[in-house]
Amino acid sequence: MTVSEAAEILDVMIASFSNQPNQFSFSVSVIGMSSNVQGGGIGALGIAQGGGIGISASADASNVHIAQEAGNAEIAKQIQLLTETLTQVSQELRAENPDKGKALGMVAAVKGKIPDVILSVAQKLIESAVTGGLG
Repeated sequence: MTVSEAAEILDVMIASFSNQPNQFSFSVSVIGMSSNVQGGGIGALGIAQGGGIGISASADASNVHIAQEAGNAEIAKQIQLLTETLTQVSQELRAENPDKGKALGMVAAVKGKIPDVILSVAQKLIESAVTGGLG
């Protein structure tokens, strides 16, 4: 693979994230009470002796909406970081004297902040690029 081909593939990835930033999202659902049983038996039992409530379960969706919005905001930040990083890597690969170490360093700098599968693909593209001028 040539350096130019690697840069072109990165550009396609960048365009995908820029054009469809919602391809990653965070969703939360609320369950008031859930009971699972494996191997038989009683999943949940509520007995009220002398009156009262045996089991009470409630869920408030307002906290869920706040958590979901915060999660999606964080994902948007990560997508922005991802597109900026991949753009820098693509530009480095197109430089007159591209530096493989510098490009790999850019990818390594965001490890843990964006999905590993994307970083792995970017790393492999850089490493597979023909070393013509790539030091």
